[in-house]
Amino acid sequence: MRQALVSVQEEFQPVKETMMTLLEHWQQQKKLGEKRGEKRGEKRGRELGRIDTLVRQLSAAYSEFATEDADCVQALSDQSLDTLTDAIALRNPWKEIRKLLRVQVA
Repeated sequence: MRQALVSVQEEFQPVKETMMTLLEHWQQQKKLGEKRGEKRGEKRGRELGRIDTLVRQLSAAYSEFATEDADCVQALSDQSLDTLTDAIALRNPWKEIRKLLRVQVA
């Protein structure tokens, strides 16, 4: 009986080694994936900053929104960005939004 058990263990030894190799490889790939995910998350966080978020909201909500308006948003102070955020949330008409953008740049 013992001989049979040893024989089965020897027979499955290559399978066990292959599985352990695959497990180690998978763990390494998982670590690499986590690092890549962190880098992507950092990059995405920078891309989706406050100004970019406002620009996206404006372009989605107002068909009149143009590229030069995006440049105006980038030139706004923090207080002006707050005012603009409120105006977007309240769905003010485009004329009022445009006024906010133009007044701040002038």
